[in-house]
Amino acid sequence: MLSECVQQNGGASTHRSRHKSYCLNSRLKFTMLCPLFIIITIICFLFDLVQLPGASAFNHSERIQLRSEAKQMFYHAYHSYINTYPADEILPISCRGRFRQADDSSDIDDSIGNFSLTLVDSLDMLVMMGDIDEFQVSIKKIIKDLNFNMDITVSVFETNIRMLGGLLSAHVLAKAVQNPRDKSIRYLNETVRNQMSWYNSELLDLAEDLGRRLLPAFDTKTGIPHSRVNLKHGLESNDLRSALETCTACAGSLILEFATLSRLTGDGIFEEKARGALDALWKHRHRSTDLVGTVINIDTGDWVRRESGVGAGSDSYYEYLLKAYILLGDPTYLHRFNRHYSSVMRYISRGPFLIDVHMHRPNRIAKGFMDALSAFWPGLQVLKGDLKAAISTHAMFNEVIRRHTYLPEAFTTDLQVYWANHQMRPEFLESTFFLHRATREDYYLDTGKEILRKLQDLKVGCGFAGLKDVRTGVHDDKMASFVLAETLKYLYLLFSEDNETHVDLDKFIFSTEGHLLPIDLALIGPSPKDTTQGLVLDVDKSSKQKNTKRDTGPTDKLVKLVPWHEKDSEDQTKVRKEALIRLDKKTGQFSLAHSTKQQIPAAVAKLLMKMSDNFNQEKAVINLNDYENSCPSLEVQEMRFDGNYHPFLNKRIKPPTTTTSLTELYFAIGIKVFYSMSH
Repeated sequence: MLSECVQQNGGASTHRSRHKSYCLNSRLKFTMLCPLFIIITIICFLFDLVQLPGASAFNHSERIQLRSEAKQMFYHAYHSYINTYPADEILPISCRGRFRQADDSSDIDDSIGNFSLTLVDSLDMLVMMGDIDEFQVSIKKIIKDLNFNMDITVSVFETNIRMLGGLLSAHVLAKAVQNPRDKSIRYLNETVRNQMSWYNSELLDLAEDLGRRLLPAFDTKTGIPHSRVNLKHGLESNDLRSALETCTACAGSLILEFATLSRLTGDGIFEEKARGALDALWKHRHRSTDLVGTVINIDTGDWVRRESGVGAGSDSYYEYLLKAYILLGDPTYLHRFNRHYSSVMRYISRGPFLIDVHMHRPNRIAKGFMDALSAFWPGLQVLKGDLKAAISTHAMFNEVIRRHTYLPEAFTTDLQVYWANHQMRPEFLESTFFLHRATREDYYLDTGKEILRKLQDLKVGCGFAGLKDVRTGVHDDKMASFVLAETLKYLYLLFSEDNETHVDLDKFIFSTEGHLLPIDLALIGPSPKDTTQGLVLDVDKSSKQKNTKRDTGPTDKLVKLVPWHEKDSEDQTKVRKEALIRLDKKTGQFSLAHSTKQQIPAAVAKLLMKMSDNFNQEKAVINLNDYENSCPSLEVQEMRFDGNYHPFLNKRIKPPTTTTSLTELYFAIGIKVFYSMSH
C-alpha cells in the first residue's frame, strides 16, 4: 500500500497496509481549482440534489440470483481455504496455506499469527447464510486446535478486530443457535431446532484468553497501547518496549470488542483499558481544530505524524466513537464523534473529496491523494444521518472505479492512479450496503452487481486474487481474510432482504471487520466509568386496564421503574420489558439512557403507557409504526432526527420538523430495540 515513513526500528507499527503511516512528499501540489476537480465536484453536487435513479431493470429474481452468486463466491474461497487449514490465509494462485514464520525476521506481517485467522474471521458469515452445520464443524476445529500460548508477536489492532471480534461474534451467534427459544438472545430470523447442545462457551473462553494476552500492550504512561505485543511474553522484548509509536486507528479501534468482552465475561478491565486509550486520544487532539493526527507517541502523547484525515491511520477511530455510542449508550462517545465530525466536514471534506490536512494548520493540504480505505466514510455518514454527503462521496468513489475498473489503493484528486494495487477491500461495498439500506434505491444494487462481476473476473483456482496494478491486470497471489469476513459478506447482504440473512441485523452493530456485536450490551452492565445505572421498565399485568386506548392519568399506576439488576426476581409471571432508561446516581433524576441532557418528559411516560398496553406478548416487539402519530409529542424533548430512516430499525418514520442526527432518534425512542420478554 502506501510507503511507510517509519521502519520497524523506528517504532512504527507495520500493521497491514490498512493503517500504515505515510511519507509526505513536500513537492506534491494539490491544485483545488484544477478543471477536472471542478467538474467532478459539480457532478457530485448535482447527484446530491436529485433523487437517485429509482427505476431500473432490477427485479426480485435477479436479486435472488445475485445473492446466490455471492454465496457461491464465498464458498469457493472458503472451501479453498479449508483445504489449507490451519493456515492463517490461503495463497489463491499457488493454492498454498500462508503461515507466520516466527523464526524469520523478514516476515513482519503481524496481522497473522498462526491462529487460523481466515476461519475465525469467517464464522459469523456461515450463520448469516444459514449454514449451521458448517458453523458447528468449524467451531469444533477451533476449540480443538486453537492455542494462543505462542511465542509470536502480533498487531494488537489486527488481532483485536479479526480474531477477538470473530470469536465474540461467533460465540454470541452460537448461543442464539443453542437457545432459539430464549427471547433475550433471539438474534436469528428463523426458528431453528435446538442445536449445539455440546457448546459450553468455549469461544468466549478463547476470547478472554486472547484479550488477557493483549492487555500488556496498555502498560504505557498515557494509556495508549503499544502497537504490537507477544502472545506468550507480552512486552518482555526490549524491541517491543522501545517501540513508542502507534497509529490513531490502532489505539482507537478497540472499544467495541474489548467492551463486548467485558460485558460478556463480567470483567471490566478490558473495557476500562480501551476507554482509557480513547480518553487519551481525545485529550491530545488539537483543541482549536478538534483534529487528530495519524501517528502518536504512546508515552508522551506527542503527535509524530500530524496529517489529519479519514483514511489509513485514522479511519476506524471515528467509526468506533459513533458505534461505541450505539453499542454502549454512553453519550460521551457521541459528543466526541460529533465534534470530530464537524471538524472533518469543515476542514477535510472538500466537495466529494476527503483530503488530509495538517491538524494544527488545517488550511494547509497535507497530501494530494486519497486512499481506498476512505471509502468507508459514506457508510459512517449514513449512521450519522448525513445522507446527502454520503451519496455525494460514494458517487465520487464509484466514478474512480468506473474509470479504472477496480478501486486503486490510492488515487489523486483528478482521479488518476497513485498506488496501483487492488486488494479487494470491503469499504466501498460496505458503504454501498448501508446506502441501499437507507435509500432502498436500485442504483446501489446496480453498483453492487458491477462490483460482483468485477470480483468474478478475479477468480482463480483457490479463491480470488487481487491485482498488483489495476492498469495492467497482473494478479497478486494473496487473499486477505477480510475478503471473506467483509467483502463477500457485504456483497451477500446487499442482495439479501431482511428475512433472508438468517440473522436479525437490527439487533447488531457491525465492527470495522464486519463482525456482529449485539446492541443490547448496554443492558448487560454499566461501563466501569459509567455514572448511571440501567433500569428495567416493569409492567405489572394485573394493573393493566382493559381499555387499551387509555393514555392519560397517573403514570405510576401503570408503569414503575426498578433497578435493572432486579429483572431476575422470583416473580416470573409479569411481562417485563427492558427499557433504556437510566437513573443518575448524583441527582436521582430519571432520563432516557441515550439522552445527554433531557429528563423524561411527560410525553415519554405517556408513550410508554401506550406501548405497554399494546405490547405484542407473542412476538415481544414494539412496532414503531403503530406510534407514528405519538412521536411528534416527543419532538421538543427527545424526537429529532435528520431524515426519515434508520438502518437498524429498517422502518420509515414520519420526521418531525426539528432535526438532529439519526442516532439520537434511534435511542430517544429506542425503548424498542432492547425489549425482551420473561414469563
